[in-house]
Amino acid sequence: MAYCRLGARQNLHTVPSLVDMYNIEQASAHLFSKCTGIYICDLANGIETWELQAMLGQWGQMVSLERINQGADEAVAVEYEAWSMAKEAQNLMNYAWVRGKIARCLLRSDLKAIKQSMLTGHRLVIESLDVTLDSRGLFDACSLFGQVLDCKVELNAKQQSSGYGFVHYAQLEDAKKATQILHNMQIGDSMVTVRPFEWKDQALFTGCHYSTHRGTELAVDATSYMPGMGGLGASGLAGMEEYQTQGTMTAFGMIM
Repeated sequence: MAYCRLGARQNLHTVPSLVDMYNIEQASAHLFSKCTGIYICDLANGIETWELQAMLGQWGQMVSLERINQGADEAVAVEYEAWSMAKEAQNLMNYAWVRGKIARCLLRSDLKAIKQSMLTGHRLVIESLDVTLDSRGLFDACSLFGQVLDCKVELNAKQQSSGYGFVHYAQLEDAKKATQILHNMQIGDSMVTVRPFEWKDQALFTGCHYSTHRGTELAVDATSYMPGMGGLGASGLAGMEEYQTQGTMTAFGMIM
């Protein structure tokens, strides 16, 4: 279903504000299960807020941006004006290179499902992976068996495969099917093993603190966007000017 913006009106006093349009979009998103927010994890440390604003703002008007820092893991939660903007951002940011690291990007509506099914068999640990297999390749392979909410190959400090990863399915039946087919299957040069995720496995993976996030409770550096300013305060505008002088997205080391 295509998203249609509200058309311009003759009477300027009746034009809906950004907040009004955001509320309309939120109601529509809830009704049709279309999420307007994304959650980005596995980000490199040291990225400035203005850089995130410039990078993530290219897909549309942002209503809010939260930086969530838990230990060594950096994450960002973003709400867009429209669900179509969030979906496009999620598609392009998932497994994108940002500052020398592979980021993961999820729809925020999937976080609740993930948190509720961490230990119910939906999440699988896949070990003895071929070291040439990356997160995108694992995601594509696992998607053959059903909808995948999150997936990654764990990397070491040199951004090389550690030989294991995880996949989180939306449906338990799909996880069971994947386990039956993939367990002891040769993928590349390795025969992989598949088992259900256990809580102790949490320590094996970075960028997975979404399991403890609850709204804004853990946000330590929050940036709110003001409708009249296009989402940027004074510091953000200054950062945007610096970003524009640097050229394209390659300033972030990002490969799309």
